[in-house]
Amino acid sequence: MRVGTLSLNINTHDLNYGAILHSWAFEKFLNGYSNIDCEVIDYTTPHFEGMNFRYPFLFYLKKGKVRRTLGMLSRLISHSKRYTAFEEFKKTQMKISSTAYTQRKLAESDLPYDVLVCESDVIWSPVFFHDDFDETFFLALPSMKDKHKVAYSPSMGNGIDKKHENRFAQLIQNFDALSCRETYAAEFTQQFTEKPISCVVDPVLLLTENQYSGIISPRIEKDPYLLIYTPVGRDNHIIKEAKKYAKAHGLKVIEITNNTYEHLRHKTYTDASVPEFLSLIKYADTVFASSFHGICFSLLFHKNFYAFSRKTGKKTEDLCGRLGLLNRYIDKNEVIEQPPLNFAEIDGKINDLRKISVAFIEDNIVNWRPAE
Repeated sequence: MRVGTLSLNINTHDLNYGAILHSWAFEKFLNGYSNIDCEVIDYTTPHFEGMNFRYPFLFYLKKGKVRRTLGMLSRLISHSKRYTAFEEFKKTQMKISSTAYTQRKLAESDLPYDVLVCESDVIWSPVFFHDDFDETFFLALPSMKDKHKVAYSPSMGNGIDKKHENRFAQLIQNFDALSCRETYAAEFTQQFTEKPISCVVDPVLLLTENQYSGIISPRIEKDPYLLIYTPVGRDNHIIKEAKKYAKAHGLKVIEITNNTYEHLRHKTYTDASVPEFLSLIKYADTVFASSFHGICFSLLFHKNFYAFSRKTGKKTEDLCGRLGLLNRYIDKNEVIEQPPLNFAEIDGKINDLRKISVAFIEDNIVNWRPAE
């Protein structure tokens, strides 16, 4: 059975680690079944069409967006190096469609898949699509009409406001099977359909720590360190709390960031590869992150962590709540050190959520058969 997956993943201007890893994990998980032939569909959303992903400043310069152009120019070298590293990861570690699609091409093509899956992260958030939805991530294009259509763990960020509700209600009618990643998203979606909505885990949590061992770089930093990861801009609150915590525990401060000037304050990695990103989390003593996927990998690798809020951070708060870890979720307050994490208990809770997720996948993808 041929399966194609769609998400915000391999064609984005910010080269987000979580985005590429959730698609990698989902593809690897599905291809673990003998009857599944899964690949990631090489799709560029309309608002990224025409972008040179190695040199995105050219795109914003053409559009006259001065501030964004200058921001991209400031990290021209590091971004280009990260782009090269991402391309290498895609080439060597991912199964990606041989055809690259825009929305129009995707809508007009005879797609070679039995099952289409939109998967993970903020694909249902109008905030990320210029106050609109991308119909592709609702599998609502003409070419998809006769395909078996599944939503696996989409997120709507902090939620969908009233003005988008009717359109959202219409779009989800396209699916044959529905799930959401966050509890509040599942509850919100359920009011618009009679189909059951499963609340499932992000694809990166479908795999165990051992299943990442083949793509993780060896330890990079020799000394014990605290890792900061804030993929969306600089966060002075996190940095302040991290430095205070690191000083109290004798840790070096290291940050994975797009900010090329942050190295003046502490050591930074601005062009880390995907394997290096995973390594920096795996070997950290403590992780301070406002990233949903940064927290996911901290959980998988049994890291002491503190999750921080951000404008689109409700999804991370939801994850912490589902695992009974809200004491590790920091809004604007100071970090109060918590007792050591009980990872045997946490692993048990993740495994329970994983079982629900696997059941959804097997019922609606692996064991699905077209009607005679």
